[in-house]
Amino acid sequence: MNINVKDLNKLSFEEALKKLEENVANLEKGDLGLEESLKIYEEGVIYSKYCINKLDAAEKKVEELMSDKNGDIKTKPLDNIGNIDTVENITDNDGNPKEV
Repeated sequence: MNINVKDLNKLSFEEALKKLEENVANLEKGDLGLEESLKIYEEGVIYSKYCINKLDAAEKKVEELMSDKNGDIKTKPLDNIGNIDTVENITDNDGNPKEV
C-alpha cells in the first residue's frame, strides 16, 4: 500500500471520498489484473474507513453542540478530529484492511 498516514490525515473528507470514488471506478472497469485490483481495493477500504472516522467525528461534534447543559453552544477545534494515528489502526498485521 502506498498510503502514508500523514498524507491521509491531511485529506479533507471530500478529498478522501473522491479518491474512494476513483478507486471504485477503476475496479468497475474490470480491466485490471488481480494484484492491482487487490491493491486498489485495499486503498479503497482505507479511504472508506477514513471517511467513516470523519463522519463519526462530525456526528459526535453535533451531539456535543446540541447537548450543552446550560443551553450554550461551545465548540472545539475541528483540527485532528477524526484523524487516525496510524495505518495499523485500520489494517491488521499483514496490512489487510480491518473490518469496520
